[in-house]
Amino acid sequence: MGLTERAFDLIGDVRKLEALVEEGASVGAGQKLMDAHWEGYKRGASDELYHARWSVVADTRGVSLPVTATVLGLNPVGSGAYSRTLSGST
Repeated sequence: MGLTERAFDLIGDVRKLEALVEEGASVGAGQKLMDAHWEGYKRGASDELYHARWSVVADTRGVSLPVTATVLGLNPVGSGAYSRTLSGST
């Protein structure tokens, strides 16, 4: 499981992924697996692009699956971020 191009458009740059479930856990459809802590830039009102005001924004967004699954393992990546190995079922 990973983030899509659309996810990066919605949330900016992911700084940390925080695991909310343990290895071996069964998760239901819609249950949060992790929180993605992110930051990015927001353009304020302006007349022209070069007169724009930018501000840094940061937030957390939950990541879930649309199906039930079992977490098979956590794969550490980079600075404390995780990817997940899942086994899906319907």
